[in-house]
Amino acid sequence: MLIVSPLTTIPAMSASSTQDVNGLQESTYTLEVEQVDTATTTRFNYYVDYVMKEYLPLREYTPEQRDVVVEILKVFPDEPVMVTIAWCESELDPTADRSNLGVDVGLFQINQVHLSELNRLGLDRRDLHDNITFAKHLYDRNGTRDWYMSAHCW
Repeated sequence: MLIVSPLTTIPAMSASSTQDVNGLQESTYTLEVEQVDTATTTRFNYYVDYVMKEYLPLREYTPEQRDVVVEILKVFPDEPVMVTIAWCESELDPTADRSNLGVDVGLFQINQVHLSELNRLGLDRRDLHDNITFAKHLYDRNGTRDWYMSAHCW
């Protein structure tokens, strides 16, 4: 896994193949480097701060909470209400088990009724990124209906 800060570059690999005079196939790999657009990163950071201010009931946030909001907005860039839903469901705690029974688990409190679908997709609802990915799957299929029990909060 490549971890990229706003000021680093992202390498990409491309391949091409040719045949030499002896008929042997030779592959050539080219490393292409793309500069991360720092202006876009800056705009995204302002957007994260805006969403946290406008969509969450907190005055101060931990760096961990901000990191979670960043991960949510990477998947739901046009749906900041999903940040509020995550707050209402788990208070932005990726390890939340509100029922203490394993019924609803993780950031978006994914219910156990989805276990077979999660398994089929190879996702673990206790993993932050998998929980967000599955929340996106549910959202694309049903909108916000899967979180109707917390609708009074958002």
